[in-house]
Amino acid sequence: MHFDRVQGALFGDIAEALQAQLPSGELRDRVGTALMDLLGAEYFASYVWDYAVGAYDSGVSKGMDPANLLRYEQYYQFHDPLTPAMARYHQHAKDVHEVLPRTELINTEFYNDFLAVDGLYYGLNFFGYAGGKQVGDLRIWRTKSRGPFGRTERALLEIIGKSLCTQLSVRPEVTAELPSVIGTVLTPRERQITVAVLRGLDDAEISEQFGISYATVRTHLSHVFGKLHVSSRMGLIAAVRKAENQQIR
Repeated sequence: MHFDRVQGALFGDIAEALQAQLPSGELRDRVGTALMDLLGAEYFASYVWDYAVGAYDSGVSKGMDPANLLRYEQYYQFHDPLTPAMARYHQHAKDVHEVLPRTELINTEFYNDFLAVDGLYYGLNFFGYAGGKQVGDLRIWRTKSRGPFGRTERALLEIIGKSLCTQLSVRPEVTAELPSVIGTVLTPRERQITVAVLRGLDDAEISEQFGISYATVRTHLSHVFGKLHVSSRMGLIAAVRKAENQQIR
């Protein structure tokens, strides 16, 4: 596979990130940034499947509207005819229109009310597995005007995706359980941020850890506060501790 100077530098950036000891979110963010340029894409997103709650979590993205992604996390991933079918192709990069024909996709709610909002039309997805479990994915998209991805782009995504999968499988994320009465009312991302607050992270640190904007962190926290009927971090911590004590009894 021949690279010009720019492509070689981008591939080198990806290789360097894959060798670094980075948390999952930061690793996927760095790989995704270079991958967009390498494959000529305008959009990137990556998630990890949370087996405990049956939802995609720990999302990082580039080029997409944070509000639209929030709608994905809260609603559209549960009304998605494409991603479950794509995820069956373990360790293989697939063109989305190979899995769900374009004529069918453009007639779905998922396309018209989610993908089309940001202009996502041509897509390549890779779903990485280790030990029989999904450890991360890479979702690359282009607008209609850019044209479809070719065999070279698909081969590159598969090579990089497999390397990423290997790295993610040896970098387990630190997790913590929330009391069920708390966890069941929050989205996967809201649970993640709640745990970060309990660990003492401020908004800027949460933004950096999960690869999302400061404003998006504030939006998630606002939703958490509303659902738990609190108005501050101290109130949030108190509500969780109270729920923990009630769960123990």
